[in-house]
Amino acid sequence: MANISQETKDKIKELEQKLQMKPDSIVTNLQTLYKVSKRDDLTEEQGLNYLARLKKTVAKKGIETSVTENSKANPKQQPKVNGKDIKETTEVTTQTEKPISKKQKTFETALMEQLTLSAKALPANFNKERFVSNCMNMILDPQKNKIDWSQLDKNEVIKCLIDGAKYDCEYGREFYIIPFWNKKLNRQVATIMFDYKGLLRAMRKFSHTHIKNIITSVVYEGDKFEVSPLTYPPIQHEMKFATTEDRKITFAYCFIEYEDGGYDFEVMSRKQLDEVEHSSKKESSNFWRDWYSEMARKSAIRRISKRVPLDFPSAEVAKVWQDDLERDNAYDPLEQNKEEHKVIDVASEVAGV
Repeated sequence: MANISQETKDKIKELEQKLQMKPDSIVTNLQTLYKVSKRDDLTEEQGLNYLARLKKTVAKKGIETSVTENSKANPKQQPKVNGKDIKETTEVTTQTEKPISKKQKTFETALMEQLTLSAKALPANFNKERFVSNCMNMILDPQKNKIDWSQLDKNEVIKCLIDGAKYDCEYGREFYIIPFWNKKLNRQVATIMFDYKGLLRAMRKFSHTHIKNIITSVVYEGDKFEVSPLTYPPIQHEMKFATTEDRKITFAYCFIEYEDGGYDFEVMSRKQLDEVEHSSKKESSNFWRDWYSEMARKSAIRRISKRVPLDFPSAEVAKVWQDDLERDNAYDPLEQNKEEHKVIDVASEVAGV
C-alpha cells in the first residue's frame, strides 16, 4: 500500500481545521479508525477514506468552504446556512487586513444566539435547544417546508422565529413563516403567521382574565347545531360526521369560559367566512384554499379576540399579534367598539347583582 500523499494530507488538515478539531481528538480518531497515531502513517486508501468522512461531517454541520479563494472574482458571494442559501440584505465584503474566517456562522448558531439575547422576553422555563432543533427540522425537511429560503433574508427569518418563541408557540404547528411580497422593498419578506392553535395558546397566555377553557370548531352539513344566548352553554353542537368536505362547512365558532364564571362566544356563518376569504391577501388566500376549516376556526377566534382583555408584555409582542390579525382580515377596525355578544358573568347573574 502506498503511503498517504502530501495532497491528501493537506486536504485532511484543512478540513480538521474547519471542524476545529483538537490534536487529542485527531489522534483518537486515527487510532480508533486506522490504528495509527498520525496522518503520516496512513496509507493513501485510508487517507481518502478519512477525507471522505471529514467531508461528510463538514456537509452535515453546514460549514462553508473557504471564501478567500474566489473573493476577487465574486466579492458578493452569499453565505450558506446549513447547506441552504439564505439571502442577506447586507453585502458580504472582503477584508484584506484580516483573514476571513474559514467557518461561517451557521443559521442554527445565529438563531441560538438571538434566543439567548432575547432570554428575558421568552416564557419561563423555555427550552431553547428543543425550539431550535424543531425549527431546523422543519426548515431543512423539503417534505414539510416548501419555502424557497434563498429568497428570504436570514435576519427576517430569525426574527419571525423569535417572535413565535415569545408566544411560546411551536414552529410548524402553531405558527409558520410565510413569504409576503413587499412592494416598497420589491422582494419577498419573511412574515410570521399563526395557526388557530397558536392563537388559542396566545389568548390563554396573555388574557388578563384567566381562561378556563376554549372550544373552537366548524359545523358541517348534517350536524346538529343550535345557538341560544339565554342558555348555558350557549352553543350546542352534535357532530354527525356525515361529511368532512370543506365546501360543506356551514358555520365556525369559538366559545370561551373564564375562571371567574364568565363566558363569551362567537359564531360565523359560511357567508361571513367566505367574505373573509375573498378579502384576504394573496398569500393568505392560499391557506384558505388548502386549509379552509383551519382558517375558518381562526376567523372565529380572531373575531372573539377583540373582546378578550389581552395583556401583552411589550409593544413589540403586541404588534406581532396585531399584524397577524390585519393580514387575516378577520377583524374590522371600524367595529372595535361594537359587541355582538356581551360577556356574561354567570356568578353575578345568580347572585342577582
